Amino acid sequence: MTAPKDVSVPVGPTGLDPKQTGFFQTLQIQTKIVKGQIDIIAEKQVIFKDTRVDSTQAALLDKLKIYPFEYKMKVTKILQNENIFDAAVLDLSPEVIIGKFKRAIGF
Repeated sequence: MTAPKDVSVPVGPTGLDPKQTGFFQTLQIQTKIVKGQIDIIAEKQVIFKDTRVDSTQAALLDKLKIYPFEYKMKVTKILQNENIFDAAVLDLSPEVIIGKFKRAIGF
C-alpha cells in the first residue's frame, strides 16, 4: 500500500511489554522502559506520504492502535428521478440552504 499521508508515532507510553522493543529498534524509534512497559521518548515519523508502507511499519502501527488511513466514497454523479446530475450540485453553503428553505416556506 502507498501511504496517503505522513504518519508519526507520538511521545508517551505504548502499553507494550519490553519484549516487543524489536519493532522500535527496527524503525529507529527511541524508547525506554518505564514501569514494565515501553515508552517512546521522541516523536518519530515512520511513514512518509506517497511511499510504500512495509509490513514492519504496519505491524507497529497496529500494535499502537494508530490507524491513520481513511477510506471514503467520492460521489461523482447523482441519480434522481431518472436524471443524472454532477456531484457539484451538493456543494451548497449553509447560507444557500437556509435561503432556499426560507423561500420555500414563504418567509
